[in-house]
Amino acid sequence: MQIYSFSPFGYEGALVTVEVDLRRGIPAIDIVGLADNAVKESRERMQAAIRNSGLDFPIERVLISLSPADLKKEGAGFDLPIALGVLAANEANKGNGADTGERDSAPVLIMGELELSGKIRAVRGVHAAAATAAAGGIFRCIVPAANAEEAREVNGMKVFGADTLEEAFAAMSSPENFTEAAAHVSGTKQIFDKNAVETNGILFPRITDGYEFGDIRGQRQLIRGLQIAAAGGHNVVAIGSPGCGKTMAMQKFPALLPLLTPEEAQPVTRIMSLAGLLHPSQPLVRTPPFRMPHQTASIEGMCGGGINCRPGEISLAHNGVLFLDEAAEFKTFLLKPGESPWHVQDVQRNFRHVFSCLWQQIRVPAEISVRTQKCACAAAGQLKCTGRNFLRRFLIESIYVFQLKTKAMEQRLLLHRNRRLQRNCCA
Repeated sequence: MQIYSFSPFGYEGALVTVEVDLRRGIPAIDIVGLADNAVKESRERMQAAIRNSGLDFPIERVLISLSPADLKKEGAGFDLPIALGVLAANEANKGNGADTGERDSAPVLIMGELELSGKIRAVRGVHAAAATAAAGGIFRCIVPAANAEEAREVNGMKVFGADTLEEAFAAMSSPENFTEAAAHVSGTKQIFDKNAVETNGILFPRITDGYEFGDIRGQRQLIRGLQIAAAGGHNVVAIGSPGCGKTMAMQKFPALLPLLTPEEAQPVTRIMSLAGLLHPSQPLVRTPPFRMPHQTASIEGMCGGGINCRPGEISLAHNGVLFLDEAAEFKTFLLKPGESPWHVQDVQRNFRHVFSCLWQQIRVPAEISVRTQKCACAAAGQLKCTGRNFLRRFLIESIYVFQLKTKAMEQRLLLHRNRRLQRNCCA
């Protein structure tokens, strides 16, 4: 049986072939293939887990190869595939595997972290791994039981959720243990009867506490603007005096967005899985994401990257909303990566955010709607700022700008106009 694992690097990631060779020599375990410290430490975890599970560990010298050799392997998800590879090689070496030929003809994807007792812990990136494996023609996988439903969301993938190493090893010789999702029901109404409300044939998430627009008073123009933006996928800049309800209204914006279609939910679920933000109770993300980064966010936090090449806030808001509260307080170099999709309307729908990490260039989806607030000079009594400098800095076109006016602001505007008229008359 050919064993594959997955290296969650960037958005795409890569399948990794796990090969084990037993040879004569002083008993030792060698891992080759550009493995990081977490993968190298799997030697001790794997050896202890095999023995504590009551299985035989080979007495020969063990060579473990992770290919492609030039791709860095990281994470603890390689514990289980390495352990099963060693057990399969030991069984074949002893000649006990009667169905070895059948195993070799069926490739399988394996991911999981091992405890010393032999129990299997959940790992991140299982959905991305299953999707990549299915695209490569691999439709069987062994994953932790906590990640099983996540992997079954990939069409055609047959999954076995294992709790212990012993169960995973037994499943390798029992193809009937691999099961697909109970039913991929066509449409979304039957799947989300309890979690959605249908309005005019469109499914919306149920209104929860804190997301009711009835809490906002006297801002009909703002609410109407948000409705238009939600319906058309437009960008929004909210301008107004402090305390008039800008942030409060923006935070309730997810209540206006319908559920994601199964096609839209797949890349969102993949990104959340790679970032480790996918909850076991929600194997498929159907609610549009709403991200609200802080003004002190770093370039890696906004755009992604870093040592482990994790998705940033721009990618985590894919098919959802990126809310920049007090956007002008963000550093200019943080806003630069978003200028292209926000500035060019034709590119916005098909934009894929690109960032570099170490020696590799990563591409991740970034189809978002931007909700921002204007700079702090919109405070009450400061009427010089009209937002033009902010919009010029941000390079945003085709944005619906809704001026939020309170009674106090209107009085100051009227007073300003009267003074200007008096000056013109005196001149």
